[in-house]
Amino acid sequence: MFLKSLFISLSLVLSLLSSPQSQASIIEATFDNGTEGFRLFGGTTTSAPQFSNNGFIFATDLANSFSGFGFLASSAFLGDLSGAFGQEFSFDLSSSGGGALVAPTDSLFSFFNGNQSITFVGSVDPSGIFSTVNAVLEESSNFIFRTDIDATSPFIIRGGDITATNDDIRNVLSNVTDIRISGDLRFGIDTASLDNVRLNLVPEPNSIAVLALGLVLIPLVMRRTNRQE
Repeated sequence: MFLKSLFISLSLVLSLLSSPQSQASIIEATFDNGTEGFRLFGGTTTSAPQFSNNGFIFATDLANSFSGFGFLASSAFLGDLSGAFGQEFSFDLSSSGGGALVAPTDSLFSFFNGNQSITFVGSVDPSGIFSTVNAVLEESSNFIFRTDIDATSPFIIRGGDITATNDDIRNVLSNVTDIRISGDLRFGIDTASLDNVRLNLVPEPNSIAVLALGLVLIPLVMRRTNRQE
């Protein structure tokens, strides 16, 4: 009976470790039915993102110069995201109106843990159509690490910015308090649209190991209890 219980437990462990759910999960916002809890920051004409029936959200710049506006991710994307290290964060971005792009290479999104942040610097030209921005959350990608929040905008590249290390990225992901996606990519009054925000996650090895150990120990505890009786 004991060997049978142990065999069943080990089978459950193997099934758990090989299942897609134990290997990866996704947090996403597709905006098919609304703004899904996303908010705005910076100078915009509305206090909240506007929803398009075509399945995306958008906002319009309030200032005729660079105001640093953008989108704030919903609470579903916040908290302990340690499992996102080494995984991809992506979204579709579009910009229309206004003038020329602020820069060919720009700060596109930031993850915050309190006053500490990692900011991705990349190239995108979302001229009227959606372009996909994606980055793997590790030091081989082009991330800036900061320990303060710029009073004007977290997206302004400053002298003295340092490249984020894997330790910096892990630290920020351990308790994400804010995710900001830049919308102000052009000079002048422009409209930014956002769609298909996606964050890939894998379970932390420790949590899987604890669950697996528990399944193996169950028959051992049951056997000892039966003996005592």
